[in-house]
Amino acid sequence: MIQHAHLTAWQSHAPWPKRSQIEQDLRLSRGVAAIFADPVLGEHLAMRGGTVLHKAHLAPAARYSEDIDLVLVKAMDTETLDQHLRRVLTPVLGQPADSLIADAWLAIRNVLRPSKILRTAYRFVPVGLRREETIKVEVNLNESASLYPLVGVELDTLDEEGERIRAVVRSYDINEMLGTKTRALMQREQGRDLFDLFHAWQLSEAGTTPYPVDGAMAMEAFAWYLDKEGTRMDCDEANALLDARLRKAVRARLKLPSGAR
Repeated sequence: MIQHAHLTAWQSHAPWPKRSQIEQDLRLSRGVAAIFADPVLGEHLAMRGGTVLHKAHLAPAARYSEDIDLVLVKAMDTETLDQHLRRVLTPVLGQPADSLIADAWLAIRNVLRPSKILRTAYRFVPVGLRREETIKVEVNLNESASLYPLVGVELDTLDEEGERIRAVVRSYDINEMLGTKTRALMQREQGRDLFDLFHAWQLSEAGTTPYPVDGAMAMEAFAWYLDKEGTRMDCDEANALLDARLRKAVRARLKLPSGAR
């Protein structure tokens, strides 16, 4: 059970303006740690997306996130996977809503081959409040292969006694993470994708992250994912799409949450 003292202790790791955001951040970290401490889930899943990028690869987190993005890297029946996730996450994240399998159009152009996503929302009432907050957990059921070997990254959280612990999370090479971020940037107008790419490069250039960025490897990963989805794109097309994402409307969204470092 999360207590006020836990939130006070966690605030240095989660400098967000609202107490409910700090609690959500702590639950998120505990949920990730619980998944990869479980022998079944830890064998079948890997994590990617902004949460693990900021909480592990580029820690401390420079922006707020509220979901857990996973990939099924070893085959498992979807119903069994859902049961294991609920078993592990309900004590940490709160009560789950009904899970659903949805189509996610991650491909830039190929709308005929959507990814299958297992999506569940976990709801909890923050300490001292009456309204519910939500943490989303999504598992990509299709993209089981990776270009580069999967890696173990460390993520901080607090245990039930409020003591700091360090969990090991199976994730992707940072250059593959940035390759998929580039794909996301090409597909959607979300300022966070552009910020994540810039922030990773900035920390790597400054030597303040143990996971150095190699631009050529990141672009190789980007091209690899395009090839797997059946998309063809030359340099001029890629530059045109990138220019579109650098419009003022997108740049205006590149604002850190109040209190973020």
